[in-house]
Amino acid sequence: MSETAPETRPRELWPQRAAPRPDSPRVDGIVPARFTSPGFELELLSRVSALVVALDRRGCVVCWNPAAEQRFGVAAAEALGQPFPLALFADASLTRAPELLALEPGAVPGPGIEVSMLGADGGECRIAWRRDVNPAAEPVLVLTGTDVSGRYEREKRLRASEAQARLLVEGSLGMICTHDLNGYLLSINPYAAANLGYKPEELVGRYMLDFIHLDHTHGWQSYWDSMATRGEDEGLLYVNRKDGSLCVIAFRNKLVQIAGAEPFVIGHGIDLTAKIEAEDKLHAIMRQRESILDSVGDGIYGLDLEGCIVFINRVGAKMLGYTPEELQGQPIHRLVHHSYADGTPYPESECPVFASLRRESPVRVRDEVFWRRDGSSIPVEYVACPLVHDGRATGSVVVFQDVTERRQLDRMKDEFISTVSHELRTPLTSLRAALGLLSSGSLEGRPEKTEQMLELAMSNCNRLVFLVNDILDFERIGAGRLHLDRTAVRAEELLREAVQRQTETANRAGLRIRVDAEPVKLWVDSGRIVQAISRLLSNAIKFSPPNTEIALRAHAVSDAEALIEVHDHGRGIPAEMLDTIFDRFRQGDASDSRASGGTGMGLALARGLVDLHGGRIWAESTIGLGSSFFLTLPRIPHDLETSIQ
Repeated sequence: MSETAPETRPRELWPQRAAPRPDSPRVDGIVPARFTSPGFELELLSRVSALVVALDRRGCVVCWNPAAEQRFGVAAAEALGQPFPLALFADASLTRAPELLALEPGAVPGPGIEVSMLGADGGECRIAWRRDVNPAAEPVLVLTGTDVSGRYEREKRLRASEAQARLLVEGSLGMICTHDLNGYLLSINPYAAANLGYKPEELVGRYMLDFIHLDHTHGWQSYWDSMATRGEDEGLLYVNRKDGSLCVIAFRNKLVQIAGAEPFVIGHGIDLTAKIEAEDKLHAIMRQRESILDSVGDGIYGLDLEGCIVFINRVGAKMLGYTPEELQGQPIHRLVHHSYADGTPYPESECPVFASLRRESPVRVRDEVFWRRDGSSIPVEYVACPLVHDGRATGSVVVFQDVTERRQLDRMKDEFISTVSHELRTPLTSLRAALGLLSSGSLEGRPEKTEQMLELAMSNCNRLVFLVNDILDFERIGAGRLHLDRTAVRAEELLREAVQRQTETANRAGLRIRVDAEPVKLWVDSGRIVQAISRLLSNAIKFSPPNTEIALRAHAVSDAEALIEVHDHGRGIPAEMLDTIFDRFRQGDASDSRASGGTGMGLALARGLVDLHGGRIWAESTIGLGSSFFLTLPRIPHDLETSIQ
């Protein structure tokens, strides 16, 4: 024999060894049944690579060829005359031994059986046996075996790989499917089906276009064009779920062509619905944040640790003469904070913004300047607050205000206080002097002087009353607490009453006042309009040279509106001041209040009173030729005028 059996076996091959049959003919230990030439049989069985085992009517081995000896490690001499050794069957195939060794025809469906057996090395091998049963001949059963271990292992690995792939697909959190070249689904993994609200069997065989959202079906043809030209495609797929909601899938599909099989497309997708919804919400929040930042009147910008701008609102960028895009990523200190107000360099190490980052605490600065793109500077106040995360500063947010107008207003308030103090002190001084003379008895026996002092005292008292009333009315208008008592009144009556109030002052200044009014009725609070016209007339008297005329005119401009004009021949108003002359505390210059008197509230008060009536007020002027102040007022409604008449 070519090999000897191993010394030990995992099982005892023959627990009770049977005696060989003495009448069994042998050819070198091999029973030659069904062969006419023992020599030929011996040569044939010695050369074939197949395993050949034959059993007689008792089920004992009468043929055990060299290939069987080599594969199982059992010598023919040891096997002959004994039952087929069951110990050669692997545990998993032991139950199939009766089928393989059955001596009756038809005991096993088909011509053969495949079992796992133990080889000469003790390891398992896979043997495909062919059964040839002939009860009328000897031997009764001939088994021809082929070692298919390699194929079996390959198939087992393939099955394992298929099972693994199936588990991978079915357990994948991605969306995997296949479809044919007509657009019908061939398969879909459970996750994908469940994500759409279905079971896989509900989707297989369905036409894919039926599930695509109507607003996105235009991409269907381009998908097939890409498959035809490139064999693949990728993009976003908008699919309707079973409940009608929209599912957005990022897909990448590829055409698969296997020889002998119909081509198909395999696709992999990821559900981006939640991500897109989250991004939409984030974008909405970002837009809301930007809207809030842009609606704030202050400049706001954020810095990283290097001092570069991370964001800035449009108001802040506009203050500095830039767009937000131009400032993005720029070093803010070198751009807008490089110098002090006097132009001397401002070292970055001394910048309060960087100091707040180092100290990780807010800082407020009230008196500095930022430099604009055009090289000009603006006075600012700002607060820098460091952004601290996990105990470390990650950047800073700076909120700044252009305080130019506030400083101008502060200066105007200072001037106003100074002017009001002067306006109060002057009549009070005169009043005190007059009363002092009267109370001291110095004017006894001088009635004309006594009367003069009394007139002086009354005049200054009236001046004080007018000043206090102007201040109170001005504040009432600002607070919205001034009530109007409208009546129907002729425009000429209002003009003449205002002239009467200013006649004495005009006479002292050597001025003439002329009234030219059409017969037009107004629907106004007569007291308040007279107050407004008086302020305009007082202003004209202050700035008109002696021996000139001030004209008051009134005429209708429409069925609903009348126009009143106060024209003087004064020095005129510079064009750049015409838009601001009606602001509170404004005068031609600070010296006007000293030279001509006044608080700077007269024109602002007149505008407030006209605005309350729904009218408009403005000025036109030519330097050296004089000025005209215009105001529009509502006329009495036609139906009301008829009922009054």
